[in-house]
Amino acid sequence: MNFKILLTGTAMTCLISTNVCSQYKEILIREYYIDKLLELVLLDLSMGYQIDFIYEKKDVSGIEIHNMNIKGLDLEATMRALLKNTGLDFSIEQGKVVRISPVSEKKEMSEMTAARKNIRISGWIYDHNTYETLPYATASIRGEPTGSIANVDGHFMLMNVPTDTSTIIFSFLGYETQQLKLKPETAISDLRIYMKPVDYRIEEVMIVGEEKKLVTCAEKTSQISLRPAQIDILPNLGEKDIFRTLQLMPGVSSGNETSSGLYVRGGTPDQNLILLDGFTVYHVDHFFGFLSAFNADAIKDVQLFKGGFESKYGGKISSVMELTGKTGNTRRTSGGVSISALSGSAHLECPVSERLNFFVSGRRSYTDFIRSGLYNKINDMYNTSEESDHSMGGRFAQFSMDPEFHFYDINAKATWKPNQEDIITLSFYHGKDILDKTADVAAGLGPRPPGGEFSDNFNMNTVDLLEWGNWGMSGKWSRQWTDRYYSNTTLAFSNYFSDRDNYRERSVTSDDGSVTTSRNGTIEDNNILDYTLRMDHEYRLTQDNTLEFGIQSTLLDVSYDYTRDDTLNLVGMRTQGFTMAGYIQDKIYIKGKLTLVYGLRTTFYNQTRKIYPEPRASLNYRLNSRWNLKFSTGKYTQFTNQVVRENVLEGNRDFWLLADDKTIPVSTAWHFIAGASYETPSYLVDVELFYKPMKGLAEYTMRSSRDTYVNS
Repeated sequence: MNFKILLTGTAMTCLISTNVCSQYKEILIREYYIDKLLELVLLDLSMGYQIDFIYEKKDVSGIEIHNMNIKGLDLEATMRALLKNTGLDFSIEQGKVVRISPVSEKKEMSEMTAARKNIRISGWIYDHNTYETLPYATASIRGEPTGSIANVDGHFMLMNVPTDTSTIIFSFLGYETQQLKLKPETAISDLRIYMKPVDYRIEEVMIVGEEKKLVTCAEKTSQISLRPAQIDILPNLGEKDIFRTLQLMPGVSSGNETSSGLYVRGGTPDQNLILLDGFTVYHVDHFFGFLSAFNADAIKDVQLFKGGFESKYGGKISSVMELTGKTGNTRRTSGGVSISALSGSAHLECPVSERLNFFVSGRRSYTDFIRSGLYNKINDMYNTSEESDHSMGGRFAQFSMDPEFHFYDINAKATWKPNQEDIITLSFYHGKDILDKTADVAAGLGPRPPGGEFSDNFNMNTVDLLEWGNWGMSGKWSRQWTDRYYSNTTLAFSNYFSDRDNYRERSVTSDDGSVTTSRNGTIEDNNILDYTLRMDHEYRLTQDNTLEFGIQSTLLDVSYDYTRDDTLNLVGMRTQGFTMAGYIQDKIYIKGKLTLVYGLRTTFYNQTRKIYPEPRASLNYRLNSRWNLKFSTGKYTQFTNQVVRENVLEGNRDFWLLADDKTIPVSTAWHFIAGASYETPSYLVDVELFYKPMKGLAEYTMRSSRDTYVNS
């Protein structure tokens, strides 16, 4: 069995360019080797000069370099000197990628492929600086209407490339567009494309050139793509925030100026499906909604579907946001620290080996021990903080309440690539908010003689501690079985929790020394446990036809308890819901003008013992290079409901319940969306009309009524 060896360096890899020779001649080798195996020499050059070598182990095994002085030579001259009289030849691709093969094999391949037509090329797209894969990057053929979008792991495939001298164009939001000019000797599989991020730093000179985008509106109906790494140049309050950036987009808004929640086209935040590396995040903000729960330094890519989303997504009726966490630098250890007006954060990227690396980040507010002006203004909107003395009518009271609040979140991700086809990732997230509104009241009771003391003393200790947040973790196995067939299996767990302990302890001390005590209060707990297994498959039938199908099973365990005075259980609910869903959809590209996506998702829900069919379809027609027409429709179903409390000034008081179609209805919605876009190099005009009828919405009240739940 032959093994293909891939040696990679530890730093940045050069960009693709039409003038490759000018790039690799800039590399000067300064080494001297005596009696050393060629395999070890290649390893040394790979580590020292960040050069990628690809070869068969059998081809270089046993070859020795006896006396080789290559000081001051460029890469091309170095390879000629090393491989002289070895029977091996080489080719240099993309600046620092060197393929080594036997001379005869290379000549035969060149002769056979000199006139290749309708070829198929495939490979992987990476970040030039970190070697992270770039999900959903675009590859297209110059002069041809068709193209391809890389999958979540950065793998792309182009079928029916006209000739082996065609030019391939690679583009991705926040990166410089790259071009690869194919040659007869260029490998057409396992290509590695390195794209350089756009530098948004302001220089002292005016630069006139191509305008770079932070956010794009894709050709798909109601889709927005965002690169979190670039949003720090936008104005912000406190720190860069993914959700607040999206609130600037048409069709997306916040409930009020202090909320980071997303209200998409008339929907509420609980109607949005938020996925981070495959697991659902139920609570998506910090600090009473002022900040989102996601650290922008830990997120690599964001895709927002405002409506009409595809059949592979389900369980929500408004929108879908899919976030991909950073995998970290795969070539060298790096990190960073940042401080804002509300919090501080740090992250670390560490490659453990050539195939294993991890990323970890943490963020914590310092609002519990440092009160900035911004914090005080926000806190005053939600809480009362005062210390006062009052004397009236023979009574004296001293009241003290100083709320303490802080939040933190942690992201971690480990990625293992045992080979070029498989990627295994483990992702972890935890975010938590803590609000402590403990207060003390001391009072004098009874008649107060002139110059004397009160006859009785009253003390009350109020404890009000509220903690809420999310746990989430997932394990994902992705495999590129062939250039045509890709699968992704995800096992995910998510836990939302909200725990409030609010009680008052009172004591009255009489003038005779006797003490009378009492205690009352409430305990309110809400928990969601979400266990999900998901398998997605993608098969490329032709360059213009892709079939996608998959299954998803989810077990939901939801509990809500509201107890008063330790004994009176006002609300005690625990329900378990199980959903089993399957979907199939077909994507067809017709002559580079028309894109048709149609599919069906069906879900069985055990609480109602019903099957919910959800047909979906979208149509995109490109009139010319500037005009684009769009339409989509579909049915959507939701089985979890966030009940919004009437009092919004007491931290997070909302809670989640499962629908049963009796007390709490199953929510459904239809989406009808039509639009057009006009784009020039300078601006984009994108207009969409939508109609979204919704049924089965629920509200909740603590007021006394015959029916606690009010459905609509």
